[in-house]
Order: sequence, then C-alpha cells, then structure tokens
Amino acid sequence: MKKALLFSCVVAAAMASCGNSGYTVNGTIADTADGTYVYLYSGATRSARVVDSAKVENGAFRFQGNQQLAEMRTVSCGKQKAVIALENANLNLDMQGGVCSGSALNDVYAAYLAKEESVNAQLKALGGKVDAGDLTEEEAKAAWGKLIDELGAYELQVTRENIQNCVGVHLYRNVFYDLSDEENEALMAQIPERLKNETIAKFEQNIAVRRKTAVGQPFVDFTMNDPDGKAVSLGQYVRQNKYTLVDFWASWCGPCRAEMPNVVETYAKYKDKGFGIVGVSLDSDLDNWKKAIETLGITWPQMSDLKYWNCAGAAEYGVMSIPSTVLIGQDGTIVARDLRGEDMAKKLDELFGR
Repeated sequence: MKKALLFSCVVAAAMASCGNSGYTVNGTIADTADGTYVYLYSGATRSARVVDSAKVENGAFRFQGNQQLAEMRTVSCGKQKAVIALENANLNLDMQGGVCSGSALNDVYAAYLAKEESVNAQLKALGGKVDAGDLTEEEAKAAWGKLIDELGAYELQVTRENIQNCVGVHLYRNVFYDLSDEENEALMAQIPERLKNETIAKFEQNIAVRRKTAVGQPFVDFTMNDPDGKAVSLGQYVRQNKYTLVDFWASWCGPCRAEMPNVVETYAKYKDKGFGIVGVSLDSDLDNWKKAIETLGITWPQMSDLKYWNCAGAAEYGVMSIPSTVLIGQDGTIVARDLRGEDMAKKLDELFGR
C-alpha cells in the first residue's frame, strides 16, 4: 500500500512538473553569422537588463527557462529586435518579422503589430499618391489623420481588453497620454499589483499630481527664470490677470509650434479684457528658446529652468506631454486644463463674452 501511494505521488509530481515545464523560445534570424549572440532582456523598456544570451547556429537560436508570470521581454541582436510575451509555452520567434507565436498572449500582440504595420504601409503610400498627383496634400492630410485615429482606436481597444495581462499593460504606455484622468484612473484600477512596473508607478504618481492640480483646485506656484535670467514666479502673473493661461511648450516641439499661431491670435483677442499667458518652456538650450520666442511672435512672459523633461514647473502640474495648458482665475483657482484650438476659444468666450 505504501509503495502504491509512493508511486502515485511520483506520478503526480511528474505530471505537475510537465504542466509547468517552462518556456522554450525557438528563434530564427537571417543574415547573422554563427556564434553571434542574441540577448534576452528583463523587460521592454530602456532600463531593461540582459538576463540571458544564446548563440546563433545555422540561422537559429534558443532560449529556455521558467517564467512564473507572463511578462513582456525584448530579444535583441544587433539592429534586429523583437518584443515578446514570455510565458511558459513553446514559442516561435521570427526576428526578421519581429513576430512571436505559440501562445494566446503572443497572438494578441502579433495581431496588434500586424495592424500597426498595415497602417504604416498605408501612411507611406499616401506620400506616393501626392507625388503622383492622385491626391492633394489636403486630401492626404485628412486620410493620414483618419488612419492614425483608426490605429489609436484599435490600440485602445486591445489595451482595454488586455489590461489585466502583460500585453495590455505594455500597450497602455502608448494610450495613457491620450486619455482623460478619469479614464486613466479606471484603467489603472484594473491592473493587478503583480504587473505594476516602473512605468505604471510613474503614471500613478502623475495622476496623483494631476488630482492636486485639477479643475477647482488652487494653483501651485513656482519660480523660474525668464529669458534674461531674471527670477519670476507664476503667482505674480496670476495676480495681475483676470485669467492666466499657463502654456507648457518647447521650441523643439512640432505640435507646440503648430498650435502657437492659435495662441497668438487668442492672446491678441482677449489681452485687453484681462487675459494673460505665461509660457513655461521645456527647452534645454537658451538660444533655441529665445529664437523660437521671436520667430513665433510670442509677446507674453516666459519662464524656464532649461531642464528639458525635468522641468520643475511641468512636474508640479503632472505634465507628461506638450503642448499642455492650465487656465487659472485671478483668485488662484484652476478653471480648466489642456485647452487648445476651438476648445480654448469656446472657454474664453464663455468667461469674457464674445
């Protein structure tokens, strides 16, 4: 009886071991010499570190191990790179195409990559149609915007459907900046603690800061230098104007420069009614900052610490993308955030009257 029980335990253990036998990544890589190393990284971010390596032999390589929790990993060899969902399964990776198969999570990610590739091909084709005279630049621009929106909607759909696994968390980095604080809070609440990485921690911190500087909250004051090196505070401008728009921008930011003519027009329309603007630049080069101020026709006060994305003022308001704006009333209350274009005009018409 004891022998039978022992035999049953051994069989059960063996079956359990087979059920959790780990992963095998069978990779193929073209135009790569035998003996070349392929590296497996700990994640899919810049801070990822090498955790394993394999040598190329006859255009193939293999990684094996055990992964308790499915996570996104990077496989890299020279200029060839692929992001995969590493989980305990028999996976097949084509480095040339950057596509991994063999598990449900990798199939989801591969479908996203296929959609992205398709849209990129269509975007590239638009340029050729303009050159051939088949489309006007305006028609191409409209088609371009439609394709970008299509990809964005698909990416958001995949993110929402997979936010409780590593693929959704990985794609979330791309949609975070396009969502409202409320939408981001709802998504982050669904992410399991075990999947919260440094990027998600950064997002959570950003949302916490934005809660403190949301509409209806008192503004946060800060001091930086103007282009002449004189220290100025945001508060001194807030007290001077009925409403002050804090415009976070930079000379190197294409969308900021594209939006600036609208900001110039808005300032001219309302400045005599008590409307003021303070530009907070995320530049790092003083000369480039000054040149952009002159070139873009900016006539309102400017301030910066020339620390690029480490700008202290931007950090106080949770700014992670630019252009970004904060509208503050003279009493120090935040009235609106992220107004641009028609939305800005509509809000100021409401506040000042047409």
